[in-house]
Amino acid sequence: RLCMELKPNEAWEGEYPLLDQRGEPLVGHSGEQATILVKAVYSMAEYLDQAATEKHVEEAANEVCKCSVASMQGWRSSMEDAHDIQLALDAKAAFFGVYDG
Repeated sequence: RLCMELKPNEAWEGEYPLLDQRGEPLVGHSGEQATILVKAVYSMAEYLDQAATEKHVEEAANEVCKCSVASMQGWRSSMEDAHDIQLALDAKAAFFGVYDG
């Protein structure tokens, strides 16, 4: 477990011991304590002053199935999510993907 609190635009770097769920040091096969090198930067994502609430709906259908997807940008300055609908990969397969940005 590693907990840290960063302020906006603050960088943090260091090597720290890894601990188990009880807070005990993790030890590797060689008997050495396991460590992790951490480098983190907290960057404020850009947000809008007001949420973008326009919904985008896409529908697709073929002889076998029918589907739809809806998306909304929300407070982020740009849409970070995506989706993919492939109804006819072959005679027996379709693909539906949702990618969380």
